Amino acid sequence: MRIRTAVGAVAPVLLLLTALCPDARAATGTLTVDYERCREGTGTAGIVCLRETVQQRTDNPQAGTCVELLTGRHATVRRMVNGTNSRAAFYADTHCSRLLGGLAPRAAIRNIAARSVRFAG
Repeated sequence: MRIRTAVGAVAPVLLLLTALCPDARAATGTLTVDYERCREGTGTAGIVCLRETVQQRTDNPQAGTCVELLTGRHATVRRMVNGTNSRAAFYADTHCSRLLGGLAPRAAIRNIAARSVRFAG
């Protein structure tokens, strides 16, 4: 009887702590970003370069953490797939401060000017 009472008292506290700490949870699944950039060593800004398509995958991203999407300054996102169970907000800068829009779980978007993503808790 004492064990059942103790468990009954501790469970709500653990649920409250989990709700207050969204960074402790992860969005289950994978964020996939296909982007296009100049192939390394083939060009500089304003000069024609060989284009290459690159895919970046982020598995189980932490809720509330800002995830930078692109590795190159002159890259363009061709397709972003939110293959997670959480809603994602995407931003125009790498610091998740200039909101562009949102992407529902298991949804995709094409040709966006996003530079970073943050997942809801």
